[in-house]
Amino acid sequence: MSTDIYGGIEYRHPGVGTDYYEGEPWITAMDLWPLYDPSDYAAFGCLFGVRNYAGFRPLAADRGLPPDLSSGRREQLRALVDAGDLTGATWVSWAEIAALDLASAPDHYAGRLTWSTSSLPSLLHQQLVPTQWPRKSLQRLAHHRTNWSMRLSPRSGPVGTSSAGMSR
Repeated sequence: MSTDIYGGIEYRHPGVGTDYYEGEPWITAMDLWPLYDPSDYAAFGCLFGVRNYAGFRPLAADRGLPPDLSSGRREQLRALVDAGDLTGATWVSWAEIAALDLASAPDHYAGRLTWSTSSLPSLLHQQLVPTQWPRKSLQRLAHHRTNWSMRLSPRSGPVGTSSAGMSR
C-alpha cells in the first residue's frame, strides 16, 4: 500500500495584528502535490518520520495540526480524517526546511541514486543506497534502465552521470 502526503503551503498575512485586517492569520498559497515525487519515501522519512526506511531523525514528526491553521485547509484535512484516509498530522516551517542539510544521509548509506525517465526528465526520483549494495548491483540496475539518466552521489557530493550507469 502506498503512502501520500496531503497538505499545502500557507503564509502569514502581513496585516495580522493591525487595525485594518480582520481575516485569518494564515492564508493557503497552494497544495503540495505538484511539488514532490509522490513516492519519495526518503523525503517523507526525513521530514515527517513517515515510511522512514532510511532511519533519518525526522525534522517534524507528529506535531499535530497547527492551532492557527487556515479554516480552508483544516476543513480539507478534516474530510480526510473522517474518511479514514489520514493517519497523522504535522507541520514544518520554512526556517526549519532552509536549515536542513539536503546532502546528508544516515551513516549506513553510501550515497543517493538519482534518476529521471526520458518521458518526464524534469521529475527526479531518488533512492538512498546502503553501504552494503555492491557496485556491481548498481551497474546491473543501470544496464537494465539504459533510457534513464542516473547519478550516484556519495555523501560528499555528486560524482558524475551516465545514461547507462554510474561513474566515480
